[in-house]
Amino acid sequence: MNNTIEAILSQDSTQTRILQLISTGNGKLTIEENGSYRWIRDNDTAYYSILDKSKPERLVLPYLQSMMAVLMFVCEIKSILVLGAGGGALLRYFNKYLPQSILVGIDNDHRIIEATNKYFLNQQWNSPLIKNTDAMSFILQASQEHYDLIFVDLFSYGAIPDFFSDVEFYQQCKQSLGSGVIAFNLIIESEADFKLIMSHLLQVFNKRCLCLTVNNYKNIIVLAFSEQTEFEQDTIILRKKSKNLGNIYDINFEQLLDEMIETNVCINGKLQY
Repeated sequence: MNNTIEAILSQDSTQTRILQLISTGNGKLTIEENGSYRWIRDNDTAYYSILDKSKPERLVLPYLQSMMAVLMFVCEIKSILVLGAGGGALLRYFNKYLPQSILVGIDNDHRIIEATNKYFLNQQWNSPLIKNTDAMSFILQASQEHYDLIFVDLFSYGAIPDFFSDVEFYQQCKQSLGSGVIAFNLIIESEADFKLIMSHLLQVFNKRCLCLTVNNYKNIIVLAFSEQTEFEQDTIILRKKSKNLGNIYDINFEQLLDEMIETNVCINGKLQY
């Protein structure tokens, strides 16, 4: 099955129309739609967010589905922080599947937030709004808050934020994490940048990290675990759990587990970090 974005969008043959052009500090974004989908992309056709109009809570982008692997390792989820919430996909998803959880979304561009609120977070879906602030500033100020899940999705125009090279960012993320997991979406062309980020993550989280690749994409998802997290390593137990979770969250967790086993060290049926 071809799960590339172009293949997904081409399933609808109706004409594509432009809804809005957005000029940001880094370039231009276009909001477009056809009969089934609405999306944000840049001039290089990188897709930032896609909305399935018939099922708004669905995570269309494959890397977002991979980030849901965190749900295999956290039992009780009361609060969720999304750093890089433009497009609102994760907010729509958790508003549907974890409606009792506190959701906090952060994005640093007010123009993207305004467009997201207008086209992607319709009030009829009862979705939370996004706070306009820089991720590093927010995480520094919110270090006394503790979240069960944190999602870091901050790549823009093929570039990583400057503070990704600063170990303090990861330290503050860890401090804001309760007994839970952080999912980092990494798209890094430079091997040196990737090694630097991974060295920070392994240092700060005491090597308690797992990686997932995303088929047909450059994304690498890194799961970083709080030291208070009961990290289940037994793949037999995880396999049973993945079947149950798939029925609840509309995600193929068995496939995600297969990818984790393939990508990470697994000894005697147990995942190693």
